[in-house]
Amino acid sequence: MKKMRSFGFTLLEVMVALVMIAIAFSAIYLALSTSTRTQAALQDKTAATWVGLNVIAKRQANVITSNQSSGKETMLLQNWVWELKTQNTPNPSIAMLEVTVRKETGATITHLTGYITNKSGSS
Repeated sequence: MKKMRSFGFTLLEVMVALVMIAIAFSAIYLALSTSTRTQAALQDKTAATWVGLNVIAKRQANVITSNQSSGKETMLLQNWVWELKTQNTPNPSIAMLEVTVRKETGATITHLTGYITNKSGSS
């Protein structure tokens, strides 16, 4: 009696290969979606930091007056809301600037601190 030689894969081998491919694709999808969310969050954090640094620089250059405590800016095609608080420091000639930045419809993204010469405290 002659033995028949079969060429190809059994159904079990094909199913095992498909399960392994499905697991690999699931892991790749999870990694890509996590990376996309992280990239979007980092972009928002960067833009909010730029807005906050601009507010501090404008206040130091007297473009923003001492009585202005909030405003809006557009950065990276998004609208941002900032709040500026000025506080005294132990040195009467220096004031501390605290800037909080958030999206118009969201929670606070960043909080920055800067310093400025306090003209009202100098002698």
